[in-house]
Order: sequence, then C-alpha cells, then structure tokens
Amino acid sequence: MLTSEGSSQIIDVHVTDDALVVAFADGRTLSVPLVWYPSLLNATPEQRSDSELIGDGEGVHWPQIDEDLSAEGLLRGIPSSTVRPRSTSAKETWNALAEVLGKEFLKAFNRRQSKTQGGTSEPQEFPALLEEVLGEHSHRTVLRKREKEDQPNATEAARREAKELGVDLSQVEGSGSGGRITVRDVHHAADRV
Repeated sequence: MLTSEGSSQIIDVHVTDDALVVAFADGRTLSVPLVWYPSLLNATPEQRSDSELIGDGEGVHWPQIDEDLSAEGLLRGIPSSTVRPRSTSAKETWNALAEVLGKEFLKAFNRRQSKTQGGTSEPQEFPALLEEVLGEHSHRTVLRKREKEDQPNATEAARREAKELGVDLSQVEGSGSGGRITVRDVHHAADRV
C-alpha cells in the first residue's frame, strides 16, 4: 500500500483539456495526462464536469460516460484499462498531421486569393500563410480533428446506445440534421439485425 487509508481519499477532481487533476485529503494534488483516460479525453466538457466521489473518496465516477477511477490506481500511475498500445507509428502520425495541415494551408491560401480579388499570392507569402495555419491548429487539435473525421457523425446518446446494442455506427445511415445518426437510427439498425 502506498499510503495510509485516510490519506488516499479523493476530495476534489477537475478535468482540463490536457489533464485529470485530483486533490487528496492529505493535501497532495496529482495531475495525470488525460490521454491515459480515453473516455475522459473524448468526453464533452459537460460530461467531464459531471463527476461524483465513490464512497468516502476511494474513487471517482463519471456517470455520463460510465468511467470509474480508483484513488489507489491514480496514485500507482495506472492508466485506464481501455488504453491500448498505439499501433500508429511516428511516420503515420506525421503523415496525418501533414495531411490535415495541408488542407488548412490550402484553405488559408484560397482565403487570401479571394481577398486579393483574383490576384496571386507570391511564394514569399507562403511562410506567413503557414504561420497563420500553425497558429490556428496545435498538434493536439489537428489530431483530434482527424479522429473526429474518421468517426461516424452521431450524437453522444446514439454512440452510447449503439455500444450497448452492439450496432456498428459505420453501417447506420443518419436521419438527423446533416445526416447525423440519432438514437432512433440506432434502434432501426438494431431491429434489422
């Protein structure tokens, strides 16, 4: 055991965009990378803020995403059991980043072209354009954008329902606004199976 019973009690939890910050009864504060907890990383700010202590602070529970973490696990530095070793190589990550940044660079270039009313941007302007794009898109933002592009367009409730019913969202046609998959679409797909 790392600590005595009373000192490992959680008294407060806060989730930022990058970290899970936990305050313990003995005065310690622990900050853990959010990438260790994919459910929290992918949750909305509202879902992240909806947490409750388990028992006398032995753990914390997020009801909207059904995530539980124990004080002992946090203190031992144990990531979520849903964390899988990344099979993505560094080269694949850089290629994905370059692909998204390339698209954003072209958008910025086209915006500049339309502002100059058909004039052409000179090659010496490219570094400024690239700086503009990089300023708008951090590495993490770009990777999240790429992940979202790879996921079906579905509401959070539809995602939870599909998971519970074992429905593959990539096989569901959405009837919501902009083709978004709704809970009703998931139920129709489940009925067809």
